[in-house]
Amino acid sequence: MRSLVSVALGVFLFTACDGDDKAGGTGGTDGGGPSEDLDADNDGVLDADDCDPDNAAVRPGGAEVCDGLDNNCDGAIDELFDLDDDGWLADDAGCRAMDPLVDCDDLDPDVNPGAAEACDGLDNDCSGLADDAGDADNDGSSACYDCKDDDALVFPGQAEVCDAVDNDCNGTVDDEWDVDGDGESSCESDCDDGDPGNASILPEVCDLQDNDCDGIVDEDFDLDLDGVLTCAGDCNDADPLVNDRMPEICDGGQDTDCDGILNDFADEDGDGFDLCTDLDCRDRDPLIFPGAVEICNGEDDNCDGFVDDLPECSGCVADGSYWFCSTGRTWAAAQDSCLSFGTDLAVISDDAENALVTSLGDLYFVGARYWVGLTDSAVEGTFTWVDGSPLGYTAWVVGEPNGGNASDCVVLRGGTTTWADFDCGTAQAFVCE
Repeated sequence: MRSLVSVALGVFLFTACDGDDKAGGTGGTDGGGPSEDLDADNDGVLDADDCDPDNAAVRPGGAEVCDGLDNNCDGAIDELFDLDDDGWLADDAGCRAMDPLVDCDDLDPDVNPGAAEACDGLDNDCSGLADDAGDADNDGSSACYDCKDDDALVFPGQAEVCDAVDNDCNGTVDDEWDVDGDGESSCESDCDDGDPGNASILPEVCDLQDNDCDGIVDEDFDLDLDGVLTCAGDCNDADPLVNDRMPEICDGGQDTDCDGILNDFADEDGDGFDLCTDLDCRDRDPLIFPGAVEICNGEDDNCDGFVDDLPECSGCVADGSYWFCSTGRTWAAAQDSCLSFGTDLAVISDDAENALVTSLGDLYFVGARYWVGLTDSAVEGTFTWVDGSPLGYTAWVVGEPNGGNASDCVVLRGGTTTWADFDCGTAQAFVCE
């Protein structure tokens, strides 16, 4: 820092008033001394009162100017030109004439030619430029504003490119590639830069979008792998049989079609009975419902589990404790028909009963074969009656039972009193008891 005390000539001018020079031989005092009325520099101030009697620019009461002199004789040199006392003269023509390095802000002691430049918007070192704190990478941008002064491709005003660097020093990395402002650019891992809810830094939520940008939509929301999301129709993601694509099932505890209502079966046929609550076995036919009158029409009209469960539907005629039914049925269907009107296929317990049944059979069936309640379908070769009783009395025809051709059920042979095993799947008349 240059010292203010570059005042030339120090005001130590001792005028040698030797009588010859000053008085010129006139106006002097007695004894040859200087005259008290002398004003050598003609500045209007007597030499005795003038701190520099030989310089008309210096006198008490004079105007202080920046010239290295104590113009007003107050004992201070150029005191009006260093108001901030930082040792540097103000930017004044006179000051510049003495030293071109002047204080560009004489009210701030931190601003002068010897100060270090700071990034504060001021020309601290009076270089004529504010914040010219160096440019290490020579990109034309001061270190005050260059967010990466070791990279000539990064500076304010530079075009932003997608490279994970804040190229234009605006404080945001790849901001032109983060349109949705979610903090992740599309040139990195943001798979949907138009939606701030989708980025690799975000968790997956159930919204039919790939929120975490892993390439899979809502992968955490179909745990039962039924293809239906919890946010798109699956009300129980632990059960693949429960979702809005499944039909409602009468199970008493599951809303299987996920409509919010348990067992919500409507009465489709308007007969006053629904499938689930009232056990309407045909909810699209108003003539079929629990308690309806059974008729011979090939339907379970009363929903009791039996089709045409009237003796007359099977051509049955009652005789004593027996029903002789002429409509051909398989052995299993014949047993169902017997059960429907509270009986079983007949059980023959002795020779007398065998004779009675065969004689009545000849009357109603006229020589046809007819089922009785004996079968070995459970264990081949072990015949039992439908009521669970073991086989005791038998009346097999010679060569029977032979077990051939799935012959696991027993018929009485019309016109005889003998039995034979026969294919259970054939349609035969039958006797109920």
